[in-house]
Amino acid sequence: MRLQRRMEAIADTLARISEGELDARIPLLGDGDDIDVLSVRINATLGRLSSLFEGMKQDTADIAHDLKCR
Repeated sequence: MRLQRRMEAIADTLARISEGELDARIPLLGDGDDIDVLSVRINATLGRLSSLFEGMKQDTADIAHDLKCR
């Protein structure tokens, strides 16, 4: 039952990410088991993707601004 709840939490987090909630992260139990280790790596990846996406949004806004000023 505990494993099923954790899998549901992972699936829920990934669904939230796919819906645009880029700050969603997988909850950790902190016991260092395999699921926590994997979740830490997924969360790090999500953090990096979120940063890259925000950078891309900023670059796009900067380009749009530059084109508007010409």
